[in-house]
Amino acid sequence: MPKSMSSQSLIFMGSDSIALPVLEAIRRERCGPVSIDAIYTQPDRPRGRGKKIVANEIKLWAKENGIPVFQPSKVGKEERLEIQAINPSTILVMAYGHLLSQKLLDIPERGVWNLHTSLLPKYRGASPIQAAIASGDSATGVSLMKVVRKMDAGPVLDREETSIGKEDTALELERKLSLINADLVERNLGRIMRGDVYPIEQREGDATYTRKLAKNDGELDF
Repeated sequence: MPKSMSSQSLIFMGSDSIALPVLEAIRRERCGPVSIDAIYTQPDRPRGRGKKIVANEIKLWAKENGIPVFQPSKVGKEERLEIQAINPSTILVMAYGHLLSQKLLDIPERGVWNLHTSLLPKYRGASPIQAAIASGDSATGVSLMKVVRKMDAGPVLDREETSIGKEDTALELERKLSLINADLVERNLGRIMRGDVYPIEQREGDATYTRKLAKNDGELDF
């Protein structure tokens, strides 16, 4: 996508298809004149029964749209220098899977922002969608927060809520959340780029945590 003279630069970091509606909203300039100048995503990995090495949906989308893709196994000094050279106004993160250093968080003028699939401070951590269903919640959502070094603990700028149906699976709920992601970003990305943001600190006493799912979490007790 050609970059207009007034476009501001954004780097996206993520590895899950849940973020595709957000990327499309930015590409189509529904969030204002913002260009995605690079995408960082996880390395290609074996998938499916045949365990073939394949690219994830984020990488495929980037290739289709002519956006440079970086796939480091970790985000270290080399990656930090790459990002400094790109000089993004902001970095947007969702389901990336890498911890980001404070030196990296300090690079973009408008900060680093994360889309987390829970109504923070509830369900920080790796499996908030599954935790909401397993807990019998009637609603969940996506929180847009500023990234700090502590996991999912940054101040929250805005949230978008959706209902959880009695028969919803994690996959079905993920589809709902992927759509409201775009609404959340469309409403807030322009404000972030202008520096017109006043995120609210989370109440630490209300925080709950989820862990990474293991294979035995799929076992059923009949």
